[in-house]
Parts: sequence; structure tokens; C-alpha cells
Amino acid sequence: MRRRPAWLGGPGKDADGAVLLTGPEAGELLKAAVGHAGGGLVDWHLDHVDANPGQSTTATYQARVQWPAGEREELFGMSAR
Repeated sequence: MRRRPAWLGGPGKDADGAVLLTGPEAGELLKAAVGHAGGGLVDWHLDHVDANPGQSTTATYQARVQWPAGEREELFGMSAR
């Protein structure tokens, strides 16, 4: 298991959304967003995080998506406050 940076806090301490947006659960959010747009999530990884500890987190992800017109690389972003 990958260790999280200390600023992410422990269990139950996700007021800024950092744990959700930097963990495997982010994949479920990406899958839902891609599916809603008519695609299928093939693969993804965390690309960048901007954090304001205790306040907000924004994360970007590189993703490979299968669209009706073919597969392509996409960049997605999510924020929590």
C-alpha cells in the first residue's frame, strides 16, 4: 500500500477532500463521469494535486478512455471544498 503524505491526515480526516481525490476511490468518480459522457474508463493515474490543507483540494488525472469513436488520452480535473 502506498503511504500518503502526512498533510493528508488520518482516517476520517478528509475535510478538504484530499484523501478521496488522491486515493483509489477517485477512479470510481472518474468512471462515473466518463460513463455519463458515453465512454468507458480504460486506465487512469493521478497527474497533479493542488492542496490547501483543511480547506480544499484540486486534482488532475491522465486517463485513457474508450469513446464510441475510439480510444484516446484525456485530462480530467476534480475539486473538493
